[in-house]
Amino acid sequence: MAYFPTTIKITNNQLLSWMAVLVLVAYPVFASFSIVVNSSSTPINIVYRILIVLIVLLFFFKNKFLFVQRISLANHFFLIFWIIYIIRLVNDVIIDNVTVGDYGSIAILSFAIGNCFLPFIAITLGSKHICTNFLIRNFFYTALLSNILITAITIIQNNGFNLAIFLLRASIVGSDDTALVINTITISLFGEILILISAFLIKRNSLNVPEFIKYAALLLGILNLVMGASRGPMIGTILGLLFLLYAFRPNSLRIKRKSVYYYIIGIIVAILIVGKIDWNENFEAFRRITDFLANRNSTFEVKEARDFEWAAAWNQFLNHPILGDKIINDYDGFYPHNIYLEVLQSVGLVGAIPFFTGLLLALRNMLKQQKEAIPYILIPNIIAGITSGSLYFNTGFWISIALVSTVPKLRLTLQETEPTNSDDVI
Repeated sequence: MAYFPTTIKITNNQLLSWMAVLVLVAYPVFASFSIVVNSSSTPINIVYRILIVLIVLLFFFKNKFLFVQRISLANHFFLIFWIIYIIRLVNDVIIDNVTVGDYGSIAILSFAIGNCFLPFIAITLGSKHICTNFLIRNFFYTALLSNILITAITIIQNNGFNLAIFLLRASIVGSDDTALVINTITISLFGEILILISAFLIKRNSLNVPEFIKYAALLLGILNLVMGASRGPMIGTILGLLFLLYAFRPNSLRIKRKSVYYYIIGIIVAILIVGKIDWNENFEAFRRITDFLANRNSTFEVKEARDFEWAAAWNQFLNHPILGDKIINDYDGFYPHNIYLEVLQSVGLVGAIPFFTGLLLALRNMLKQQKEAIPYILIPNIIAGITSGSLYFNTGFWISIALVSTVPKLRLTLQETEPTNSDDVI
């Protein structure tokens, strides 16, 4: 007679790790599904967002809301910020009926509380259960899968792979060929994420990931970074790689002769490639960067929409320095595409002091963990906050900031953090 198990073993580590992976790198997997089945992406996105909330609630109920973990100082400050920020959100979207573009009160509050605040709380209270090895392995392979899907669908929607893909900013549209399912910033951001985690794994040589997979992932990340042609992720990639080189800098200047040969050959090949390609002509990503720098240095400075959004956010802070003004800027009634200015604009010094204090403490933790994996998850999300997104839509920022503030080091075995008693059985 066949035996059917009556219980399913789900550990705290699995719940928290997979919740973090879902928030950080799984969105393109769900978005791609809507394209494959030729349906609207909205229902699938709602399922994706609800799934995150359900996992968090399952974690809370599984532990009967009883937690004895010591909360880091950084996250104490972020919790203070969230109390202030939730009051601002409720006041704006419920009492004053503020909307953000097409997003109404339900969308804003569900993103802010369900996909930002609750996951942040779950990691803050339960990080002692997380096996970072388990988390990073699943993070890497899910990021790889997301980037494979992004590349494959982009190629299919552009009728094959050719250099013309690089002449425009790549994006992925839905079943009606008009609605964006994965925008240009997301494509570049996921390329950046894959580049940094692959480069870390290559340098650290951990998790037993085959070498060819790590290098293939690195190249795939570069491809998507350039296809999306977003300046923020490109800057973030450069800064992240510089941080990686600093973290793994040699203790002495002695370099093996074989390594010198590789460096010389690599430099020669790079010079030949750079010299043969008109980067501005063939790659939208490089043209946007050079145009941006040229516009800033010209006699008649050419401004972009975000320049006006940032100026409006700053002026709103200056006019309401203590409590802030509201969650949208006065220029276009949208968020300012800079979460750090958004803090000042929306909650003033009352919210900015705990937020930036927590951020500085988190960055200090990141420096202490520079040879571990978690900082290379945080870097893309911190840099992304400078040029895109908002406090309530940048879900990856809150998960990664909670991780870097609470997970002190790479744990090598699941047994070190996962108990095997009956509490792990659901």
